[in-house]
Amino acid sequence: MTMLTTIPTSATRAFSSEVGTGSRQENASNQKSGAPFRFNRNGEDSRPFAWRTAVLLARLRRLINRFLAAVIARHERHAARAALHRLDDRQLQDFAMTRSEIESRLEELAQTRARMQQPGWH
Repeated sequence: MTMLTTIPTSATRAFSSEVGTGSRQENASNQKSGAPFRFNRNGEDSRPFAWRTAVLLARLRRLINRFLAAVIARHERHAARAALHRLDDRQLQDFAMTRSEIESRLEELAQTRARMQQPGWH
């Protein structure tokens, strides 16, 4: 018994030896350049002004967001430092911490938070 399978035409590809060189050149010339910058003959950027403005605004928004995140993190560290310094030694022992360890523990937490905010952290 012989089983026949069909392969969709969109999934079939020709080997490079089966394709003429002219068609490879045509395909290469039809592809757009992957260059990040496009310039016209005068050396000016040929992308539309609206696109450049959108990119600039996105960068500005990221800069403002990072600045605000840094200000908020600094404020939180300051509040945590003040709260820990108000505790007495017995209460600090409940956190398995001494008064001399407060600054180093807050620094470790800040570094951990910075790592968690990096892209790709899981």
